[in-house]
Amino acid sequence: PVVQKVLAFCESRYGHGSHQAADSADFLADIFRQMGNYCEAEQLLRRALKYNEKWWGPEAKKTLRSLYSLAAVLDATGNKSQAEEMYRRVKDASERVFGPEDGLTLDSSNGLAVLLHGAGRYSEAVDSYRQILSRKERNLGPLHPLTLHILTNVAIALTDMGNFSE
Repeated sequence: PVVQKVLAFCESRYGHGSHQAADSADFLADIFRQMGNYCEAEQLLRRALKYNEKWWGPEAKKTLRSLYSLAAVLDATGNKSQAEEMYRRVKDASERVFGPEDGLTLDSSNGLAVLLHGAGRYSEAVDSYRQILSRKERNLGPLHPLTLHILTNVAIALTDMGNFSE
């Protein structure tokens, strides 16, 4: 595809590790992820992550976004322990650098909560969902679709725990 040519051009013109190459690799990885080609997406995201760390540093928004995307791909391919570690890294760094209300903080917190929920770690998932819910209610209001989605996740996790009274 054209995007692969753009990536090759960026790497040859600006060099491996350039921010242009990182952006192209991220974009191409997203296309492969959407197509379900997780192997190719993972390789590209690892490349983009390396480039972004080199160019922007380990706690820059672009670097953390690449790490979040890689965690999501690893989660989808069943590599749960590595995905959990990456979600936690993104969540902790994003919260420290950008704050608890930041979109990347909330996205990575949610990715982690969904992973924990899927692993049967309901109590941890409910705690995470509740934190996210409180932040979404504050920022978006209690009736916003994204807030209601998290509220639904809390209810499902509580039900999965056998807690039908809440």
